[in-house]
Amino acid sequence: MRNSAVFNRYSIISGALFFITLLTAHSVSSAENVNRYRSHYKAALLADAESGRILHHDRMHQKIYPASLVKMMVALIALEELESGRISLQDSVKVSRWASKIGGHQVYLKQGEIFKFRELMEATVIASANDASVAVAEHVLGSDKVFI
Repeated sequence: MRNSAVFNRYSIISGALFFITLLTAHSVSSAENVNRYRSHYKAALLADAESGRILHHDRMHQKIYPASLVKMMVALIALEELESGRISLQDSVKVSRWASKIGGHQVYLKQGEIFKFRELMEATVIASANDASVAVAEHVLGSDKVFI
């Protein structure tokens, strides 16, 4: 009976140590991941949405001008034009040379390709594609320069 009690005690202690080891390994792994991916971002802020408590930050006061802001404006103006009826999701849009050469995040549109406006909007909003965004801007207002 005494051996059974000792065995149970060792089992509980072993289980607790194993659990602590898992937690410690995870926290070390998380810290390593943050350092490994640090070069992929300019600044970071992670907060709990309900409490507002900041969970992690790195250079959180650094000013950054996100490129996606322009894409959001393109999408907003395009949606307003769709709502007004001036353009349609079924419109055919021919990709310009400028849109095909824009660079950055893209879906690699080729000059002269023809897409439905809906497809280009999806690429702009979902894939954050610069080339699709330029094609949308050109279709909506005749030029992407209006958005700059």
